[in-house]
Amino acid sequence: MSWARGCGTKTTRRSTTVTTRTPPTPRYRLRTTEATLDPIVVLKAVAYFHYQSCEHPGWHDSEAHELMSALRTAILDRHPDFGERVAGPFGETHRYATLPSYHRAPWGIEQLEQAVSVPA
Repeated sequence: MSWARGCGTKTTRRSTTVTTRTPPTPRYRLRTTEATLDPIVVLKAVAYFHYQSCEHPGWHDSEAHELMSALRTAILDRHPDFGERVAGPFGETHRYATLPSYHRAPWGIEQLEQAVSVPA
């Protein structure tokens, strides 16, 4: 495409379109375990998932949100001390978020084994 610019000078602009192909999403494969999952690691993974998803307009009405809420509730029902409100570095928070094991836990789980506390 050419167009006149300035004092009668001619500038030529070339446009190159680069097409990239996004690889297909890998097929989901359900993996289960008989091992006991570390509740603190799972709570942090739930926090990670929530953080990554909460700005989507449909998040609060989604099945994923419902599942994450149910998972968090189930863990806190089994470990009520984790849900106690305590003073944290940025104000009041749940006790589990102040534990050293929470800070050591991965931010997001790539493999199920990362959440296993006691192998089966």
